[in-house]
Amino acid sequence: NFRLDSVFIACGAILSIIPFLGYISQNPFSFQNLPQHAYLESFYLGFFGTFLTYLLYQYAIQNLSALTVSLSSYIQPLFVTILSMMFLGDVLTGQFVIGSLLVFFGIFITSSFEFHKRIKI
Repeated sequence: NFRLDSVFIACGAILSIIPFLGYISQNPFSFQNLPQHAYLESFYLGFFGTFLTYLLYQYAIQNLSALTVSLSSYIQPLFVTILSMMFLGDVLTGQFVIGSLLVFFGIFITSSFEFHKRIKI
């Protein structure tokens, strides 16, 4: 099951590139114009932000309850916002707060609907 999920994710990632191929062909990109630190930053994002995070998420799913794992994914945007304010100097705007509240409200409605649906069964 783990292998099949990985194949579906990889295929989805490859298919998601297709819409951008037209843009790339009209706007050529040169790796020679990138500063050297961009390569390290790209590797860091790819390895820690995607690959390692995915492996840890799969490990958590296998060893923790589904509720714990799902709640951890809801908490991530809160931590990212706080860290970006601390280290990158980002500023909270009213639009961001309203958008965040709408997202959390949608998550709450969906989660509570599923919870009540399971209780009735």
